[in-house]
Amino acid sequence: MEKPIIDLGEFDLHFLTESDEGEENDEMSNQEFKEDIESRIPEQTIFLGTFDSEVENWTSWTINDDYYIIPLVNDDFDWALFRITWDDNWGRWELSFDARLKGFKDNHKEASRLIIKKLWTKWNIDLKARENKPWVKFLKEI
Repeated sequence: MEKPIIDLGEFDLHFLTESDEGEENDEMSNQEFKEDIESRIPEQTIFLGTFDSEVENWTSWTINDDYYIIPLVNDDFDWALFRITWDDNWGRWELSFDARLKGFKDNHKEASRLIIKKLWTKWNIDLKARENKPWVKFLKEI
């Protein structure tokens, strides 16, 4: 079997567009924005779970990420990972198209773990570090 290819570059999903993000939807409440996005997610999309993390800078705030993976049809890639994120600092929901994977066509769990590990590595999250045990636990529960 070939080594899977993970692309962390920019991409779009046809059912959600960049115009769905934050500031352009100021006319919607935060809850309406999230409900609108969730209503357009295709049935074949798999909800992977919610992960809560804390960002520490000059102050701290909470990030709540709802992770999803969707099989891609008629595409160069087999899977796409996206998130709907609540950013407590900005007080709004955001949509992130994170990564695509080619390989592991029939195994969404393994595809999800591979993509998320690669994404978190890009974010400099060391899964071997003791303080990151909740991140490892999330991966195991997928």
